[in-house]
Amino acid sequence: MKSKTRGQVLLLLFLVIPIALFFVWRNSEEQYHPLPIMGTYYSDTSVLSDKDFMDSTFHGNYFVENDSVYEMWTLRDFSLIDHTGDSIDLSDFDDKIIVANFFYATCPELCPRMNNNLRLVVEAFKDNPEVVFLSHTVHPEHDSVPILAEYAKRYGYANNKWYFATGFKHEIYDLATSHYHAAAPSPDGQYDFIHSTMVYIVDKDRRMRGYHESRNNPQFAKELKDAVKVLLAEYHQNEKFVQ
Repeated sequence: MKSKTRGQVLLLLFLVIPIALFFVWRNSEEQYHPLPIMGTYYSDTSVLSDKDFMDSTFHGNYFVENDSVYEMWTLRDFSLIDHTGDSIDLSDFDDKIIVANFFYATCPELCPRMNNNLRLVVEAFKDNPEVVFLSHTVHPEHDSVPILAEYAKRYGYANNKWYFATGFKHEIYDLATSHYHAAAPSPDGQYDFIHSTMVYIVDKDRRMRGYHESRNNPQFAKELKDAVKVLLAEYHQNEKFVQ
């Protein structure tokens, strides 16, 4: 009788443990902390009645939460030229997560260090068509297409994965200040353009989803890779509910 009871217990454990492990695995797969949607709170909802302000400021990218209006920071269309001489705009990155930063080719230290660390992240997603990398020069007067082409060779994975882009200075500045919300002047004061060691994540819906500081941050590459993985998981999770 004891042998029969022991067998029943073993059989029960044999059936229950895999099921329990399955539910633990499924829950661990689905439970993650979504990246925040970056933006600005307006504490007075009276702005909703100002159509001109709403149209010029929010461009439809907002939601109302309690007594506040929340503007979602979004990347709007642009027209740039990449390191191969091709024109690029936002439609070239449809259905893709964009990892973006700002640099200039003659930067002696900070930019090479940032892009060398960023290269580790590019390597992690080199075979994933959902993720692209976009580096904007902030010194277009100097950083011509041939110079960017040479610069891109240092880092590899450039074509169709990592784009080094130039364009009109006013458009690059508008992207930096109004879209990415990057407004850090050069610390040495020698340049009049924006110089930032931040890397920015833009989701497939053009919303800003995070900033990652590359300077003096030994965990930068890991943090950025983890953030992109979380964002990919968010989209794949949503696809499960759509199907």
